[in-house]
Amino acid sequence: TCFGQAMRARSVLLEDYQRIIDQKRATDDLDGNDMLALVMKEGKRGEPMTDEELRDFCINIMFAGHDTTKAMIQTLLHFIHEKPAVCEQLEKEISAVWDGKLSLTWEQIQTCQAGLCGHFCDEILRVIPPASNLFRIATEDVQVAGYIIPKGWKVTVSIPEMHRFPDFDMTVDHNSLKPLEKSTFGLGNRLCIGYKFAKLELTIWLMHMVRHYQVSLKESKEMLFPFRYMNVNVTFSHKAS
Repeated sequence: TCFGQAMRARSVLLEDYQRIIDQKRATDDLDGNDMLALVMKEGKRGEPMTDEELRDFCINIMFAGHDTTKAMIQTLLHFIHEKPAVCEQLEKEISAVWDGKLSLTWEQIQTCQAGLCGHFCDEILRVIPPASNLFRIATEDVQVAGYIIPKGWKVTVSIPEMHRFPDFDMTVDHNSLKPLEKSTFGLGNRLCIGYKFAKLELTIWLMHMVRHYQVSLKESKEMLFPFRYMNVNVTFSHKAS
């Protein structure tokens, strides 16, 4: 079954991660700035994390911190091709602050993230959130629309269904939206811990992409599992300097 294949793949990953953990511990390679070395030094309460916690950390970083961003980049490519007028505006904004030759500065990135580039990413994240569901466990009996949800039941809600405007629209004011209407990264104390970093990554990628490359979309198909994203087949060509 698909579930069996997934669990076997997880076992292979966990074996690889354990090998890396053992190697780092054996060689005392904990002085680097990689995330695994940092969390191996001390845990949340000061004590070292267990191997099980370290393996779970590696799975989470790969799945939630890498694969979702990779999926989102494909969705960005879809909309870059589908919205040429918007893409032209993005290029003007980027060109006004960055020549595309020198390394990006923090100020240049912040300018674009606060402008059209950031809004473009936010709007696509709202319309096609990579993670389509939120999961919670009811801590007490709750009545919703006449139905009783017993304490201990796991509840799931659809993120796209909570987002009021279903279509891509650059005129949507995200500041006026309610938290449930822009819940791509979750809500409350379970809000994605890396959401600011993810949005920063997307902004930097978008600035390089729009400034240097022309995108030609050959095929695009919406995928729903394991993430919701646009699976694209594209070709790239360098823009003239």
